[in-house]
Amino acid sequence: MLTGNDRNDATYASTSRRRRGCPSTPGCPSRTTGAGPARRLLEASIGGDPAAEVYPEPVEHCAICRWRDLCRERRRTDDDLSLVAGMTTGQRRAMKSVGISTRRGFAGLAVLPQVDRVSQEALERAQRQARLQVASEDDGVMPYEILDPQRDGDGGLVANRGLLALPEPADGDLFFDIEGARYYCEDGREFGLQYLFGVVDTAEADEAGLSRYTQIWAFDPPGEKRAFEELIDFITERRTRHPRT
Repeated sequence: MLTGNDRNDATYASTSRRRRGCPSTPGCPSRTTGAGPARRLLEASIGGDPAAEVYPEPVEHCAICRWRDLCRERRRTDDDLSLVAGMTTGQRRAMKSVGISTRRGFAGLAVLPQVDRVSQEALERAQRQARLQVASEDDGVMPYEILDPQRDGDGGLVANRGLLALPEPADGDLFFDIEGARYYCEDGREFGLQYLFGVVDTAEADEAGLSRYTQIWAFDPPGEKRAFEELIDFITERRTRHPRT
């Protein structure tokens, strides 16, 4: 049985052998696999088949890819469905399978199609979002809709959903933000780094009279540990002065 890496290696070896005109002899790589998607894409790409083009769907790797600006511009030019905030990959694929590939096309649908594995409710939410974004671009304003709170069978509000999940405001509230670099590496090892711990402090004002923003930076793993400890000390001290924080 071939593992995932074995399959990739075998696909490469098989395609490479044919491109070099190398027959299946003991002197040439001879591992082969079935005609899977990866193999078909590789062969078509090498052969210059334009039908094998892979669309630049946004993925996690985009964060560090050298081509991300080019791909982003392509999606903007195409008005791709990936521009709809919150629309999932599965929802986009479902709509493209029925010929709807643009944000404006999706927003302008009078009737949503029935598609496999995606509920009408989910598509309706995505379409409302698409319509808001299109209206924002066309009108030059930032429209918004206030969603009705979720209710149970008796009509009561469902606890801990939406804004109800927020605690009651209190003097000295802190708003915490953390920023990380998931692909940070040292000595060839990739393990990520939380490089910024930021806190908006509602109990203290800065020189401009705004809530003070405290930045705690880290540039390496020891610095990350120190920053985390400093953050905990900051929160502990605040809760001592403002117990309801």
